[in-house]
Amino acid sequence: MKFKVENIDEWLCTVLLLCLIPIFFVWENNLHVVLTLLISIIFLKNINSLNDKKRIIFSILYLLLYLIMAVRGDTLNSAIYTLSLASLFFVKPSFLIEVYEKFVIVFSIIISVSIFFYCLFLLGINLPYQELKLKNTLGGICRLYPFFVLVLDLNNVIMFRFSGYFDEPGVVGTICAVILLSSKLNLKEKKNIPILLAGFLSFSLFFYLILLIYILLFTKTKYKLITIFFVGAAVLILINNEFFNAIMLGRLNFENGSLSGNNRTTIYFDNWYQNYTESINFYFGFGSNYITKNFPECASYKNIVVNQGFLFFSMFIGTFVLYGWSALKFSKEFFIYLLILFSVIYQRPFIEKPIYIFLIYVPIFILKQQRENYKQQNLRLE
Repeated sequence: MKFKVENIDEWLCTVLLLCLIPIFFVWENNLHVVLTLLISIIFLKNINSLNDKKRIIFSILYLLLYLIMAVRGDTLNSAIYTLSLASLFFVKPSFLIEVYEKFVIVFSIIISVSIFFYCLFLLGINLPYQELKLKNTLGGICRLYPFFVLVLDLNNVIMFRFSGYFDEPGVVGTICAVILLSSKLNLKEKKNIPILLAGFLSFSLFFYLILLIYILLFTKTKYKLITIFFVGAAVLILINNEFFNAIMLGRLNFENGSLSGNNRTTIYFDNWYQNYTESINFYFGFGSNYITKNFPECASYKNIVVNQGFLFFSMFIGTFVLYGWSALKFSKEFFIYLLILFSVIYQRPFIEKPIYIFLIYVPIFILKQQRENYKQQNLRLE
């Protein structure tokens, strides 16, 4: 991986995307609007040529969706910010692929450093730290150690789940899952090994379930059997371990018809949502930021339905599914993409943040490139 002056836009996008996850040093500065506008300018510099009619049609559809979101914003500034997000959909696929590959490499490097210092902490080595207030919707406190963050729970007790440089373990689990699925869990690529380790250390229920679903659906039978064996053995060995029960097994119990570890919403919100589905507002929503103002503790696909309405939600998901199908056809890669799309929307429904739009859009091109490379290899063998 060499730095070249002509690739400056790709590197800038990589750095901006990492900052917009966001990394801890961005929390206090409220820079996300400025950084988003900067990345939008870079995207517009690398706009796609106008000779691909299919891409033009889908780009316009995406633009219309974000125009709807912009019109329903609270202020002119929020409308401009939201509309700027649509610039991603006009960018050349080749540019997005280059950005994605650099993003994965840099993410792998910085998460490796974070894991190293996290392991020093687990070994009992005293490391300096400072306390910071979290800037996510829940607020709270975290401890910022050298190169990693530990989130404190509501009782100010340290959660030992790995958060890397970010404000919650679920962020690590989501990003690691998307990267690994997009690479078809290719561990021959060394950059994927620390990413897999980070996902495991995050103890993200989402990460474990998505990885298990992928292995059971898309890998060879021997890998399925090996996975079932090791998962079963791990459960039998650790079933009486208090820590393992607290962070994993205890979250797999069914309570009130859902997993106890499914903390994306609250009982109060779910009851409210049930009544909401029976009202006319269900189809059109209450407008952007309604969830943030009224249910800041919730983060699920229902956020989009409440903010923008079921009709918008259906059009949004439908557009991504159609574009994924048009690029990947009825293939294994298409179903892998569906797993990425629906899992990210369920876990991190923040379609107003560049990093999550990037994670549900660019894998289409990554998987398409893999599919085409596989076809070319088969032709050479013939």
